Amino acid sequence: MGLDVNIITGNLGQAIHAEDLLEYVREGLTSAGLKVGYSQAEYLTNGINILIEHRFGAVYEQLYILRRSLPHSKLFLIVTELLTPSGFNSSNSKQAGRINPEDHYDDGEYWTNRTMDFMRFVPVVDGLIMVGLHKVRGMLPAGYEEGVASYFQLGKPVHLVPLCHPPAPSRATASVRQRDKDIDILFTGTLTPYRIKVLDELRSRNFKIVALEAHIPAYLRHDYINRCKLSLGLKLSEDTKILSTTRAYYHLVHRIPHVFERTSIRSPLDPFINVIDSGEPFITACTDLLSGRKEFPAQRFAEFQYSREFDYLDTFAELRSALTARPRQRSSEENRYENATLERHTATYRH
Repeated sequence: MGLDVNIITGNLGQAIHAEDLLEYVREGLTSAGLKVGYSQAEYLTNGINILIEHRFGAVYEQLYILRRSLPHSKLFLIVTELLTPSGFNSSNSKQAGRINPEDHYDDGEYWTNRTMDFMRFVPVVDGLIMVGLHKVRGMLPAGYEEGVASYFQLGKPVHLVPLCHPPAPSRATASVRQRDKDIDILFTGTLTPYRIKVLDELRSRNFKIVALEAHIPAYLRHDYINRCKLSLGLKLSEDTKILSTTRAYYHLVHRIPHVFERTSIRSPLDPFINVIDSGEPFITACTDLLSGRKEFPAQRFAEFQYSREFDYLDTFAELRSALTARPRQRSSEENRYENATLERHTATYRH
């Protein structure tokens, strides 16, 4: 028996930061009874193909032609950025003050081209998958509406997949006694001037701090996590408005003691993570936890694991149904409307 679902990774290059997201989707769909595997650029001619939105490069032309010529195949796109009227890049990175001018968050041309690649690709996909968001009583979390609404305007089904705790134990962190941990504070991610300032302030309190680059192999990350007493979730800049939900999810599932900076827009996982206001309250919270004056609220891990709002099996049973459903035959009028909509959006991003 062959695969039911093929996750294509050929457009990611060395972007190993997508590993957690892709594994979440793969493991979830596997738990829903589908046979799921990875490939670099192979294409299921009679099955479901999933691609994560990134830079498509040479993969683009090949997949475009294959999807057009193979009517019994399906192609879904995982989208990871909020889509605003000006295109991708939800991080407002021009305010983030990156140290590395080559970093892609600061590259306006990169984001314009990435948005254009996406818009060119939309006509051949069967639907979009957005991981980390869901509606509560029909409403998206406040602050996310604009960045998600643009996807719904493209005329394609949009499947919102919340981040839920899996039923099986995580592969994560080994049980290491607190006194055997040799790192006080760990941070992984791009070192912006703002983040360096926060880490330097903590370092001045004589804490041993390790800061790792964003793209490190999983085995290194797990090793450092095992050895740290406290892991941080820092904003890109003082003006950052949205928390990284995948970073928060990683800490919750792997039960990692942490402190995250509060952002103005609340994420769906905010009720479960240890969120503290920036500045002196954040520094004080870290100091209190490391000194033993306060205990980490570990009960939140169990609260997330058993939350009825985030049911893992139901979530992926629903996604399986959406991916395997027989597509409805579209009328020529609907096709004309879709093409006109895409052309209008593409013209907007082009300028």
